[in-house]
This record gives sequence, structure tokens and C-alpha cells, in this order.
Amino acid sequence: MRKPAAAAFATLIGLILFTCLLAMVNGIGSRSLLLDEALFVRNVGKFPGGYFISMAPSAPLFYGASYGMAALFGKTEWAFRLIPLVCAFAGTLLLSIYLVRNHSKAPAAASVFLLASSVPLVHFAKNAHPYTADFFCSAVLLLWSLNLIRSFSKKTFFFWLGACVLSVLFSFPSLFIVLCSAAVLLFSIASKHDRSALRTSLAGFAGLAAFVLLLVVLLYGRQSSDRDLAYWAGGFPMSLHPLVLVRFSFEQTEALLGYLFFNGTGGLAGLFLAAIGAAWFVRSRRSLDAVLCAGPAILTLAASFVHKWPYGPVRTVLFLSPFFILLIAGGLEWVWKAASGRTQKIIAAGAMVLLLTPQSWVFRQAFNPAGDSEEAVKSLSAIVKSEIKTGDRFLVYYAAEVQFRFYFSEYADQAVFQPWSDGGNGDALASFVRKNAGKKDGRFWLVFSHVVDAEDSCMVAAAGTSGNLLSSYSFRGCSAFLFDAGPRVRRDNAHSR
Repeated sequence: MRKPAAAAFATLIGLILFTCLLAMVNGIGSRSLLLDEALFVRNVGKFPGGYFISMAPSAPLFYGASYGMAALFGKTEWAFRLIPLVCAFAGTLLLSIYLVRNHSKAPAAASVFLLASSVPLVHFAKNAHPYTADFFCSAVLLLWSLNLIRSFSKKTFFFWLGACVLSVLFSFPSLFIVLCSAAVLLFSIASKHDRSALRTSLAGFAGLAAFVLLLVVLLYGRQSSDRDLAYWAGGFPMSLHPLVLVRFSFEQTEALLGYLFFNGTGGLAGLFLAAIGAAWFVRSRRSLDAVLCAGPAILTLAASFVHKWPYGPVRTVLFLSPFFILLIAGGLEWVWKAASGRTQKIIAAGAMVLLLTPQSWVFRQAFNPAGDSEEAVKSLSAIVKSEIKTGDRFLVYYAAEVQFRFYFSEYADQAVFQPWSDGGNGDALASFVRKNAGKKDGRFWLVFSHVVDAEDSCMVAAAGTSGNLLSSYSFRGCSAFLFDAGPRVRRDNAHSR
């Protein structure tokens, strides 16, 4: 009976992971670049020239690897999304292997399902963002640190130090993971009273600390701004009053678990299981494992108190999912072990199925045709390019510039790009159009994406005073309008004024 059961379990885990991979792959080559993806692609194109003297929101090795992919495969969408895809699935695979090896079948299967069907993980696996690289580095450092806690060896320790160095160059939040892991490992080594191992580890930690400090001072301090912090304002407490901090911590952690593992439906069950999981680690005489899994979330929460890193249901905390999934798996293990007899096991299994239901729908992405992005500029460009004639001019909305430069690169010299400072100012938006549309006769295009508060309507109305609308094309989140500013129109406008 054991062999068929083991084969069925292995098949189930394989199906979950294969479906996860299909869902991640679906659309990486067909979907348009979103605005923040296009901004990343622009920065990759400038790498390494401006990286060390200007703000760049991704770690240098991630930029370098993306630059290499673009050089190798060309500047296509999937080339920039390949590394996030590989990182997402590799991290999922590593964690799944650990869960299967260290937990009973039912808790392991439920935990693997929760991780593999994580909506933000699947989503960012197919986008040109660094968040799945953060996830991968967290998974590697977590599993390696757990191995060192159980069985310390100098060779493994030095490999771990190398992984830490590469991780902080590949992923910003790896700094949190390295700090927590180093503290736990140092305590673990010191408690074993092995002087040789302690001397080795202290020397290694000193070198690592010097490297990280140098990196923070020379490089990472440049990679954030007040504007970034304002964008993530919801991830910071409103004050440092103790009651405010307690409420913020509870509400944000619950929402974060709902975001990571329960399709945004609320993470109270996940928070409960994570707490039970920490207790299970302690009960199993693995208290340091519990500290290691809880530490990065606590450190990130503390960083949010001083407005250095947002905490809560935001994409910048995807790196915490490996730690939470191990705590949740521990909680499921305790519940499963507490159930005695067939009836209780069936009830416990049913409860796990209910727990998995909220985010199970993400697997539809594995089988449904991939839709275009929220800003389908790629589809728009395919239509517009067939209508462009020699001499056409382009007036590009400020938030559409980077996408225009990617999808209409051959027409960039014929384009005038609106200053970003015009945003939110109706008079400035209209003035930009009237000033540039009326410079000469002929056809001109207005190109929009990522439009804010119907600013496109304001600009289209202004264009109507300088030319006749010939045609318009609209796709999800973007549009283009073609006008003809012929001599007759300009004379009529001049006469009316």
C-alpha cells in the first residue's frame, strides 16, 4: 500500500508544480509591458552607465543579468521576464522539496499548493520586476540557514557566506534576511561551545558585515527617494504610539498573509496557523527555526516603523513568503498530528481543502489564453504602425513615454514627449498640445497610456483646436488619436481667434 500511496502523492505534487509553471509562463511573451516594466527596461538599457550615480530601483546583479538576457535574446518582452520566471519557479521548487521531506503528506501537499498558487508570486513571475528574485534569494538563504542550524560545517558556512554576498547584490531585501540569519546562526554556533567553529563564524560574519556596510554606504543609500516612500505610504504606521503600532502590526500582517496566500480574502486563518506553526517548532525543539522564520517579518515591520521599508499587502514584501509558508506548514502539521482516527483525519483534510479554495482559481491562468496587459500598448502599436505615414508627428502623454520608446522606437525622433511635471495641471496639458500641434502643417498623433483622471480628454479637446480628428484607436489602458492640422484648419483657427 505504501508504494501506490507514495506514487499518488508524488504525482499530486508534480501536477501542482507543473500547473504552477504553466500559469507562470502563460503570457510572458505576448503581454505588453506595463509602465513600471517599461521603466525597468529603460534602466536596463542604461546599465551600467548611470547605475552608480543615479537612482535605480533594483539591485545591480539583477540589472546585469537582465542586460545579459536582452543582449542574448534581443529586446523582447519575454527576455526581460525570463529571470523573474526562473527565480519564481526555482524558489517554489526548492521550498516544495523541503516541505515534502519534512512534513506529513497532507500538510506538505496543502503547503505546496498554497505556495504554488500564490497570486502575487504567479503574477510577478511573468513581469519584468525584481520581486521574484527577492523571493528566490529568501528561499535559498532560509533553507541554507536551516541546514547550518542543524549541522554546522565550515565548508557549508563559507558557501553560505558566498550566497549572502551574491544575494545582497541581486536583491535589496536580502539585507533583512542576511541580518536575521547571521544573528540566529551566531547564537546557534555559540550555544554549541565549539570554539573553532565560533572563531571561524565570527571572522566570516565580520567580513560579511563590512561588505554589507560598504554596499549600503556606497550604493544602496542612493537607491531610494522620498517619492518612493510616498508611493508606499500605506505600508507605514501613522504614528509611533504603542497602540497604533500594535494595531498596525496585526492588521498589516493579517492582510499580508491574505495577499500572499489567500487571494486577498483575508489572512486571519494564515496568521493563526503561522502562530501555531511557531509553537510547533518550539514544541519540536526547533526554537531557532521559529526565530529564523519569524525574524525577517519582525525586522521588516520594524523598518516600516521608521519609514525605511513598507510592510503589508504590497509587492515589495513577496520575499517574506518563504518564511511564512514554513510557519503555516508547521501549523498544518500540528493540526494534522492532533487529529487521531480516520474521521478526524477526514475532517482535517476537508478543512485544508477549504483553506486552499480562495486562491485555487489562479491555476486557470495555466489553461486560459493569455490576455494582454492592463496597458496593451503592444497591441495598440501593431494597429497604429500600419496607419503611420511619412511626416507624421507624435505628441506623447508624459506617462506613455517609456512605453512609446519601446514599442515605437523607430519613431522616437519624430516625437515630442510631454514633461512629467505637467501631470495634474489641465492648463499645462492643453498648452503642451496647442504649442506642439500648431507648429507645422500635416498629421499628428496623440498617444496615451497609464492615463490619470481623464487627462487624455483634456488633451484631445486641445488638439481639436489645431486639427481635424481623422481616427482613433483604443486598447486596454491606452489609446491613440490621429489629427490632421492642414493649412485650412490653421487659417480657420487663426481667423476665429
